[in-house]
Amino acid sequence: MKKIVITLIKAYQKTLSPSTGFFSFIYSLSIFRIISALPVGCKYEKSCSQYSIESINSLGLLKGLKLSIVRVYNCR
Repeated sequence: MKKIVITLIKAYQKTLSPSTGFFSFIYSLSIFRIISALPVGCKYEKSCSQYSIESINSLGLLKGLKLSIVRVYNCR
């Protein structure tokens, strides 16, 4: 189960992530920033998705997901 969750997070990073994903060029357009309420970058030095992967690997699935959800909730 842990590998499935990590694979889903990595898929998000490569496709939808505003800082590293496939659509990052759209998020960086100044016109899109005016229209969209989405933040352009990460508030934290390590992105929330990378933090999620590391916390799940080191702390286990349940505690890692809990910490990841708290971090995403506290983000911009």
